[in-house]
Amino acid sequence: MLVTGAAGAIGHAIAVRLARTGFGVALIDTSAHLDVAAAATAAFGGPCTWAHADVTDVAQTGAALDAIRTAIGPIDGLINNAGLVNHIAPVVKMGVERWQHELDVNLTAPFQMTQAVLPSMIERE
Repeated sequence: MLVTGAAGAIGHAIAVRLARTGFGVALIDTSAHLDVAAAATAAFGGPCTWAHADVTDVAQTGAALDAIRTAIGPIDGLINNAGLVNHIAPVVKMGVERWQHELDVNLTAPFQMTQAVLPSMIERE
């Protein structure tokens, strides 16, 4: 199982719960604290790996997915948890760059991540 935004509170809790349930878990985040979440997840003894990647950067996520597949094998599930709301502002005050970043993280990245992992899931049924 792959969890994006895995260093945040919700992503960390999801990753730990999956590991506790017996899943192999891969974690992706940009946070310097990703190693803490990975260590807590790996403590349950199952396969666990992590990669720093910005979910809005296709090249970074592609490299992260390659490293994850090498470390623990095929990705069988995806939790598109990465998201943000820290740029939300009234329309008259919100800049186009901030708006685009919100869309990229919250909408485009989950779409692209799903596109990246779904073909191999379908292939393996």
